[in-house]
Amino acid sequence: MNDWMELDEIRLYKKHQDGFYIIIPKECEEAIPFKCPVCRDIQKTQDDSFSYREYKCCYSCSLKWAEANKEKWKNEGWRPLAEEVQKEIELREKILKHSFKISDEE
Repeated sequence: MNDWMELDEIRLYKKHQDGFYIIIPKECEEAIPFKCPVCRDIQKTQDDSFSYREYKCCYSCSLKWAEANKEKWKNEGWRPLAEEVQKEIELREKILKHSFKISDEE
């Protein structure tokens, strides 16, 4: 842990390039990245944390690809093609936009 500094007896910290601090337990096996390695979306929820520990991706990617391809995902390192990931990102954005769209018809 090259750039981690001791915060106290049980925690380490380092300053992120964007100016905030990251604090982890000393006994932390692996820090969960801010962005999903598959779709690059920010990992925001506890579900994302659980999915990352299990599949090394966010919850959405685990539902879309990892669960359906569990053996290949874990044993062979299979991941979706970049084109598939891009289509999924576009679909998620479209769903998000429509979920907040307010109808003029009331």
